[in-house]
Amino acid sequence: MRPSDCARVRASLIGFCLVLLTMLAALPGAQASDARVDGGMARWPVGDMARALDDYLPRRMAEEDVPGLAVAVIRKGVLVFEKGYGLADALGDRKVSANTLFEAGALGKSVAAYTAMRMVGARLLTLGEPVAEDGQAVPLRQVLEGKGRRAGIVSGIWQSRGRVAGADLVMAGGYGGLARVMEDRVDAPFERIVTAYVFKPFDMLSSGYRLPEALTRSVARGYVPLWQALAAVFLPWLAMLALALPLAFAAVHFLLDRIRMVPRDFAIATAGAFAAAMVPMGLFIGWPMLAAVLAYAITFLVCLGLAGFLFWRFLALVYRPGQGVLRRGHRGEERALVFGILLALIAGVFFLERNVPVPTLGGNEPRVALSLRSSAHDLGLFAEGFLASKGLDPALRDMMIGDGREPALGFHTRSTRDGFTLWQSGDRPGFSSLVVIHPLRGDAVVLLANTNKAADLVQEAAAQIMGMEAGWRLP
Repeated sequence: MRPSDCARVRASLIGFCLVLLTMLAALPGAQASDARVDGGMARWPVGDMARALDDYLPRRMAEEDVPGLAVAVIRKGVLVFEKGYGLADALGDRKVSANTLFEAGALGKSVAAYTAMRMVGARLLTLGEPVAEDGQAVPLRQVLEGKGRRAGIVSGIWQSRGRVAGADLVMAGGYGGLARVMEDRVDAPFERIVTAYVFKPFDMLSSGYRLPEALTRSVARGYVPLWQALAAVFLPWLAMLALALPLAFAAVHFLLDRIRMVPRDFAIATAGAFAAAMVPMGLFIGWPMLAAVLAYAITFLVCLGLAGFLFWRFLALVYRPGQGVLRRGHRGEERALVFGILLALIAGVFFLERNVPVPTLGGNEPRVALSLRSSAHDLGLFAEGFLASKGLDPALRDMMIGDGREPALGFHTRSTRDGFTLWQSGDRPGFSSLVVIHPLRGDAVVLLANTNKAADLVQEAAAQIMGMEAGWRLP
């Protein structure tokens, strides 16, 4: 081999070794980057996390039409970040902060469960304590595990779909009975018990299941997409109408001995079906909320009718150019009527996703699985105190956590690549909320939003912050 060839071979070998050394040197950095993604934003430097959330959350809120959102992040048991984004009331200029109150709904079950476990530690309750529920008694442990009788009604749907409209009410699962047991045991109102065992020790100074009516105006205003308000009226009505019409026909045929139904019979059946649908709905969502959704339904129908009339008149004139007077029975007018109605319906579809405000819920009646009002700051303090087992025997706190296979107490569980998480959601009319706690890492996140349209966003953001969904990086 010639000397020049040997030199070229040596140069190639040296170049290959340099490239290999460079790749090996870069490997730990790449592994660190992957670990940084796997650990989620909760493990980033606070400044980087704040900058990322300031870019990520407002952008996604705009895409999902979310008026306001508050977040709190706990790292290794310490609350390290909290902030509000957007508006507490889209009709005004009140901005969301970490201390803005939201309807937290079923997040109140986790707070009540911690209170119950503190009472267990004080020997005021036992996990086998019978809790009355719909005339039956179930052990306290089953209530805290979410195995109450009413909870089982929708458990299969909950697991398959992730959430059910109104599920917080259906899945109360004995928590109302738990509140009564607590009150009987210490002879004090439920609100005062939770304040003594959780709110005051955890410095959750603005939280409560019951608020003075004057303070309910400080709660963020909730928003729902218009289609939800319309569905709350029309779906139960149509379901009842499907039952009422056959019954009306049977009554006319067999009781009144008439062959055909007259318009008055249809009107009576329709009105009866409407009343039969709306009364339970009012008891379910509250009369102020029912009045609001009825107002939206009536307004929507009036607007559709007006739009259809205007389209009809315009198209009818188009069919007969040069004439401003329409002749009854003209074929062009009939076509214009059909197309006018279709155009009005098509135009109405574009408004179904728009947010509409819902009434502020009353603050007088404490309901464990429904009425908690809290802020990201306060719930962040709760997650911090939970991880530190504040005021609770660590053995009892560990019993609440479980092992990821057995049900947790006061939480749901979800398996992850590095263990499992505890979570609780609090969907309420006009609000979406979520708390996720990783007990092995000591990390947690709280997300509160004032629209039902944020249900997917709060889960997505929690996954990014907790590292359950890799891929998001600093811009």
